[in-house]
Amino acid sequence: MPHIEFGDTVVPVSTVAKNIGVFFDDALSMNNQVQHICRVAYFHIHCIGKIRNLLHRKTTEIMIHTYVTSHLHSGNCLLYDISDYLLTDYKTGIDDKQQYFSV
Repeated sequence: MPHIEFGDTVVPVSTVAKNIGVFFDDALSMNNQVQHICRVAYFHIHCIGKIRNLLHRKTTEIMIHTYVTSHLHSGNCLLYDISDYLLTDYKTGIDDKQQYFSV
């Protein structure tokens, strides 16, 4: 794998880098970003689902908007023109959130 040298320090080149909370890969496919967004959203849906029966509807809505929707929309302007495969994964995360918490 290639590397960059700064004096006596060798820095390996990475295929993925995170900057301002967004994952960029060497092909700019945004695959890692979509995977991360979906993983975080599903994690929060799962956690909120465990305590949902203890929450009022309005409280549940606030928690969903705070922990799930904010991650789904964070940096989504960078997802313009992504592949259909990734777009399907991203939309599935949004649809699951809406179906899981609709009353």
